[in-house]
Amino acid sequence: MIKLIVGLGNDGETYEHTRHNVGRFVVSTFPTQEEIVVSQNSGFMNVCGSSVRRLVEKYGVAPEQVCVVHDDIAFDVGDYRLQFNRNANGHHGVESIISSFGTKGFWRMRVGIGSVPQGVDQSEFVLSKLTDIDEAHITKMCDAMWKSIQTVT
Repeated sequence: MIKLIVGLGNDGETYEHTRHNVGRFVVSTFPTQEEIVVSQNSGFMNVCGSSVRRLVEKYGVAPEQVCVVHDDIAFDVGDYRLQFNRNANGHHGVESIISSFGTKGFWRMRVGIGSVPQGVDQSEFVLSKLTDIDEAHITKMCDAMWKSIQTVT
């Protein structure tokens, strides 16, 4: 059972509504429940492992009870996959968590932000603001993401 959900992103107004902060955005829509803690990493995404580890220790949960929600360029905007025990696939925030945990045995909600357009730097793309249409589409999918997480027993 998932007991801790962590939305990944970067601190600060500069990063609000960017593709890279989709994890934070998604978890902000999740309802509060006594048996599941919903939180966000502190600091910056690419070095978030220690921040997520502190949350694990604070709430006394095991890595396999954690679901990390993050952006993913492998999927169209709003598409998502809930997966367990997977490689980072080049996502630096997930790499940091795997390194900090010493295992990849945790849940990941990979939220699509679209693929990087040809000729655009990947860093520039993920740090760009979501369009209103993209944000609305992701918002529409948040309830389904929440329900998906609740199916893990």
